[in-house]
Amino acid sequence: MFTKQDLQDSISDTNQSQVLDGLSKPVHSYRDKLGIPHIKALTQLDAFLAQGYITAQDRLWQMEVDRRKGSGRWAEVIGSDGVTEDCQMRKFRLQHSAKSDYLACDQITREMLDAYAQGVNAFIKTGPLPIEYKITAL
Repeated sequence: MFTKQDLQDSISDTNQSQVLDGLSKPVHSYRDKLGIPHIKALTQLDAFLAQGYITAQDRLWQMEVDRRKGSGRWAEVIGSDGVTEDCQMRKFRLQHSAKSDYLACDQITREMLDAYAQGVNAFIKTGPLPIEYKITAL
C-alpha cells in the first residue's frame, strides 16, 4: 500500500533551480500561471537538454510506457495481459526502425536527440521518479 506521503514524494518541485551537467551556458526555464514550461537558452543544444529534463519531469512515466509498448516490452510491466500486444509490436520492429532512423540522421540532428536524451537521463538521476515506478516495482 502506498501512502499520501509516497505520492507527494514522487512529485517534482518545478519551482526549484537545477544545475544540469552538460550545459554549455546558463539556461533559464520557468512555468507560466498554467504550469506550461518555457525555456530560454543561448544555444540550441542547451535548449534541447533542458527540454528533455522538463519533459521527463512532467511525463517520465508516459515516456516509459511508450518506450516499452513500442519495443514490445509492455508485458514486463503488466504481465501476461500484455503478451499479445507485445508480439504484435515486435513484428513492427519499431525499436530497430528508430535506431536506423537515428543513424540516418545528420550530425546536427543526432546531437539534438542526444542532448534531449541527456536531459531525460539527468532527470532520472536526480528524481524524484513518478509513483508508478514504485507501484510497478520498476
